[in-house]
Amino acid sequence: MTMLAKQTQSASCTLVWSPSGQGMGYVTQSGLNLYLSDPNSDAETYLVIAKGRFTELGWSPDGRYFNARRADGQWFVFVIERLRALRVFEAAASSLEWISNDQLLYVPEQGGLVLVYMGNVPTRVILAG
Repeated sequence: MTMLAKQTQSASCTLVWSPSGQGMGYVTQSGLNLYLSDPNSDAETYLVIAKGRFTELGWSPDGRYFNARRADGQWFVFVIERLRALRVFEAAASSLEWISNDQLLYVPEQGGLVLVYMGNVPTRVILAG
């Protein structure tokens, strides 16, 4: 199934397409969900990747990472590979924003500003705080 990419920027967004249109993150009563398809085959999958109430769904610019904010303020970042999602990072933050394919900024609840380099092991650099 080929999808058209469309993203809503609402803070209460409960459905967001990946930049390529090959994936979609959405919230249901069962929790945080992903639809993923492989552009090289007919393979597709639906995953429940976390339980609870989530808002502020988003993707990194290249669609490799998916993020969401749980109702308690905890952010989760998942790496997407081969129709699978693996949680690789989490932080209690008031906001989170991707600044490149593999870098994000977040504002910790206690204040400050943190840059995270994603990769094999996410690395945090405190910029202000």
